[in-house]
Amino acid sequence: MTVLEIGGVFNARDVGGMPVAGGRIRDGVLLRSGSLVAATAAGVAEIEHRVGHIIDLRDGQEVAEAPSAVRSVTTTSLPLFLGSVASFFDDDMGLEEMYRHLLEESGERLADAVRVIAREERTLVHCTVGK
Repeated sequence: MTVLEIGGVFNARDVGGMPVAGGRIRDGVLLRSGSLVAATAAGVAEIEHRVGHIIDLRDGQEVAEAPSAVRSVTTTSLPLFLGSVASFFDDDMGLEEMYRHLLEESGERLADAVRVIAREERTLVHCTVGK
């Protein structure tokens, strides 16, 4: 995994090198980050150069309040949280518990994200904070 410096985008990284069944994720094919709302012009250009598809995991309210600065790359919206994202913080839910909830409640959307990634198009997956 390599941390990436993309203007205005926090928590950006290339997940290449991570182990998967039968090998490792190839470098440059799967990126992960936080929101793209504050991407600078240079950051947008970098994203356009690096990826052919974006998967946005944020819900409709998050997207409406903080739209992506990257508009020229095909984006698939696959919100993982059903209901309020804030509820996870209100309930003081830890990451492990939150991820378990996501698998139980959003499994089909996670599978849809994997299908997009499996097309082998260079893909950036992002949410609000990039965890």
